[in-house]
Amino acid sequence: MRDWLMQLRSAVYKERLLLQRDPHALMLLFAMPAAFILIMSLALQNQFGAASSSLLQGVAVDADQTDTSGHLIDRLGQQLDLQVLTADMDPGQLEAGLSRDGPVFLLRLGDGFGDAVEAGELAPATHLQLTLAPDIDAIRERLLMGALRESLARIQLEALFADRPAIRAELDIEPDAGLQVQYLHANSSRRPSAVQQSVPAWLVFAVFFIVIPLSNTMIRERELGMEKRLRTTPQGAGVALLGKLLPYFVVNQVQVVTMLLIGIYLVPAFGGEALSLAGVPTGGLVLMALSLSLAALGYGLLIAVFCRTTEQTTMLGGAGNIILAAIGGIMVPKFVMPDGLQTLSLVSPMSWGLDGLLVALLHGGGALAVLPYSAALAGFGIMALLLARTLQRRRSY
Repeated sequence: MRDWLMQLRSAVYKERLLLQRDPHALMLLFAMPAAFILIMSLALQNQFGAASSSLLQGVAVDADQTDTSGHLIDRLGQQLDLQVLTADMDPGQLEAGLSRDGPVFLLRLGDGFGDAVEAGELAPATHLQLTLAPDIDAIRERLLMGALRESLARIQLEALFADRPAIRAELDIEPDAGLQVQYLHANSSRRPSAVQQSVPAWLVFAVFFIVIPLSNTMIRERELGMEKRLRTTPQGAGVALLGKLLPYFVVNQVQVVTMLLIGIYLVPAFGGEALSLAGVPTGGLVLMALSLSLAALGYGLLIAVFCRTTEQTTMLGGAGNIILAAIGGIMVPKFVMPDGLQTLSLVSPMSWGLDGLLVALLHGGGALAVLPYSAALAGFGIMALLLARTLQRRRSY
């Protein structure tokens, strides 16, 4: 047992020296995902934050100037970022100013809009015109149309029951009045934020990116003949493999802690929302970190055994990571993907890792809740290690 521990210690020491000799690759494992977390958390904070109305900026021109038209604009202004301009503005100039990054719509209320609503004879082509920016995205268009239809329906009902005060009073009640809204989140008093989506996504990508230095190190050993010389020593193949993987396993755990700290401290320092770990059980996070590392190391070892040059490992490992990330919901959230791609994402181990981390971070899931995702990752890692070992033996003999 003592000899085995000494051999393992020597193997670990060798790998640590190899890691220290390539500080640039080691730095990349932390710098790249940290940059992605910071950039994506800041870029997407309005998509998840409370100020989402700023995503729907528009301009309204009220040529009717009645209480009814003013009521419609007031209601829309509660839901959208609406700027009201005077009726003498040039419509062509206003339309030319519509763009994806500025006002995305122009709403024009024509003369007679209020009378038409009260008479129940509203003709949209005459009394209400909506112009959209040519590059408006489908999500914002649907949100805008929903807000406009709801506001129009409300003022039309109010006009219909204008002579019945009791019903009119009921219509004036806001739909969410007196309703306490909570989000299904570990800390349910807070709204899920962009950082709580970005940190687990790029954390998973960072852990799997260990494939590059791991496989490159094994290829260099093979090219320099170190692998053959190590076989002549009393050190067994199992000890050599464990000694090779342990340092990278430690690097993975440091990555996990670092990415979480970036979400907690660095993102808010740049104006974003801080990652909240309040109410998140430690067991779920620890189990996911361990199983993610096992899956990533198995994948990296398989790539290293399969490839013959460092160029091949860089291309196959890097491209493979990007493909797994793209279909696994790392780069684009899965809920915006079409159904076919959402089904395809189930084959990506990065998808399993992301789903498990979201269960832990957003739903407060402990070790039992994340166990299915952790088991899938561990199973993938063990199968990859066994397959890599089989290929290595066939190549050696």
